[in-house]
Amino acid sequence: MHRLILTALGLALAAVVACTKSGGPEDRRQVEAAIQEHLRQAPNLQPNSFTTQVEDVEFHGRKAEATVRFQSKETPTLAVRVRYTLSRDGDHWRVHSSMPVGGQEMSPAPAQSAPSSAAPVPSH
Repeated sequence: MHRLILTALGLALAAVVACTKSGGPEDRRQVEAAIQEHLRQAPNLQPNSFTTQVEDVEFHGRKAEATVRFQSKETPTLAVRVRYTLSRDGDHWRVHSSMPVGGQEMSPAPAQSAPSSAAPVPSH
């Protein structure tokens, strides 16, 4: 019984160490850099027309998934989220696939106050 407990504790400790080795701040920066490089290689993409924000990165050993939000600079109320799947290749992360998440987002435009001389809306 004592040996079983020690084995279980050893496995738990190994799992904690493995999780902390991957998924730290340096790995997150490398995932963000891999996504930026992936975007630079897309011939029909105009990176100056949108802002890029990596919202979330989940690590699963040598694999990672990242959710990235792209917001239009021309139409700031327009945004889209993309989920990237990456894997660790040596010391670098590589993008393997991407898929839009939830479709296109439209944020409401800032509320504009109505002019004070606005005519009343006719009732039906």
